[in-house]
Amino acid sequence: MKRAGTLVLITGLMLMVSTSYSEAESIPLIREGGVLYVPVVINDKITLNFTIDSGASDVTIPADVFSTLIRTGTIGPGDFLNKKVYQLADGSQQTSQVFTIRSLRVGNFELRNVVAAISPQSGSLLLGQSFLSRIRSWSIDNVRQVLLVNEPYSTATQVVDPPKQEEWTRIHYNSDRDWIRQLPGNGGFAQVELRGNQSRGDPIVWVAMCVSADNSDYRKIGSFSNIDAAKTATQVCPQQ
Repeated sequence: MKRAGTLVLITGLMLMVSTSYSEAESIPLIREGGVLYVPVVINDKITLNFTIDSGASDVTIPADVFSTLIRTGTIGPGDFLNKKVYQLADGSQQTSQVFTIRSLRVGNFELRNVVAAISPQSGSLLLGQSFLSRIRSWSIDNVRQVLLVNEPYSTATQVVDPPKQEEWTRIHYNSDRDWIRQLPGNGGFAQVELRGNQSRGDPIVWVAMCVSADNSDYRKIGSFSNIDAAKTATQVCPQQ
């Protein structure tokens, strides 16, 4: 199958993305003020226009927009996770509240349990790596002004489900409720740990991380209010 390399300019970043146009879904973009936006449906309730930003580690939503999502019931109390420290482009750090978007859909492509962060009110809606890294490949056709999303399935609605339960093995590490999953190609492990002590009043959270094959490198993905969300988040771990 012939593949074409497409040079993409997105929020100041030059990316080379290899895309098979015959398989890719074309999602129309919206141009406003010289910027291309992609319509995103959140939890099947509201559609917002996002900037595609591969430099953002997570999907980002400004505080004022997040307040609207709370008022409309799009986001609920059970979706809140812990706070997370982000490093900004200028090298400074910013602590943001993190939450789970249960369903995030672009065109016919849907992902569940997507991690998102709340940015200051002056911020932008950013479609970051917590969504983009879970897509097989993507690019922008600037001539046609469409987002091309390429994925390995053939069904009409693409849903990435949590790993099957039998893929996970319970281990005794910090508690007897920790789980690991072997990654393909000896790529290491995905690990989910239960942390917190309810008897001391500590919040109970599930921490998801990627672990190298030799256990020398641990990369924390985030903290989640339930084990299913934590297991799903480990899909960003290297697969080979």
